[in-house]
Amino acid sequence: MSRPLALIAGFGPGISSSMANKLASKGYNLALLSRTQSKLDAAAASLASKYGNTTKGFTVDLADPSQIASKLPDIKASFGPSARVGILFYNGVGSYVTGGKGLLRGADSQDLSNAFNVSVGSLVAATRALEKDLVASKGAVLVTGGILELDNDPITKYTVSKGKDVMAVSMAAKRKTVSLLHHALKDKGVFVGGVTVMKAVQGTPMDGTGKSDLTPDMVANKFEELYVKRDAIFVKIGA
Repeated sequence: MSRPLALIAGFGPGISSSMANKLASKGYNLALLSRTQSKLDAAAASLASKYGNTTKGFTVDLADPSQIASKLPDIKASFGPSARVGILFYNGVGSYVTGGKGLLRGADSQDLSNAFNVSVGSLVAATRALEKDLVASKGAVLVTGGILELDNDPITKYTVSKGKDVMAVSMAAKRKTVSLLHHALKDKGVFVGGVTVMKAVQGTPMDGTGKSDLTPDMVANKFEELYVKRDAIFVKIGA
């Protein structure tokens, strides 16, 4: 019997790496997607050696939704004719926009477009391309979110003060997209949901002080809980 296949979009150190280890330990083959082939190859070799699964890396720029849409058929075919994607883990964030580029100070239309495409465009493109597989496997789309997607005065004031306006706009749009996809696919047996990470994750660039007590494995465990229970669209961690 062939292993199920999980696709991790926006792979890198931190949450997505912990998710890759968790899924591989559960018997999944893995397709890792990001922009840097050398890093993908190293991660794929390590995971395959550790778990005995098939793990492959593919370069995809999530700022261009047409890439993920056009490459997914070949990505899936590389795992064999019977390969079926059961889980899409989407970890894309609008990281193209650096701090300091607020809506009224430095951010331009291309910044907005890139951030939106990473957060929403490629998520929709991937889900659309994988819908038949996800329905057939009663699978799931699991999406990483963050505190900037939420709308309240303290968060908004922080966002503006740090020039994270564009990222906040794209993350809020991603949250709405997750909700829309959830309701569009739930009657087909596909679960769509997200974990809202409320503070910096240990060992990631956001953990500037290096003192965060929230580990990537803790977030991965929260995703597993969400996937198993399927009783909420969003859950928070680190609040």
